Amino acid sequence: MLKYKNLLICLGLISLDQIIKMTLKNCDQIVIIKNILSIDIYGNGKMSLGIALMLFSSITILIAIMNNYNFINIGIFIIFAGVSSNLIDLLLIGFVIDWINLGSRIAFNLADVYILLGIVVITRKFSKT
Repeated sequence: MLKYKNLLICLGLISLDQIIKMTLKNCDQIVIIKNILSIDIYGNGKMSLGIALMLFSSITILIAIMNNYNFINIGIFIIFAGVSSNLIDLLLIGFVIDWINLGSRIAFNLADVYILLGIVVITRKFSKT
């Protein structure tokens, strides 16, 4: 039952990220804190942060497997949701849609947050064992 619950959570997270991206596609920039935080669509063809997160999450999952860690874990499903949602963007439109902008140099999306959150969940499990 836990496996299906985690799968449903994963699908829900992917859907939430994709729905937000579709909703914001036709919106103008929303400034929350001037020059610090805004919501605006940005097509990330380079995906520097996303690639780094995907690489780090892959290494984290590999370490979990090598240590006989319980693979059916919510942290891994959260990482999978983030990677999958960004992969959907890449496959369907050729780039990842980032929409959370910090300052003028950092842009990311909810899927990137999922990846980071999943890494935190897994590393906290490692530190407790």
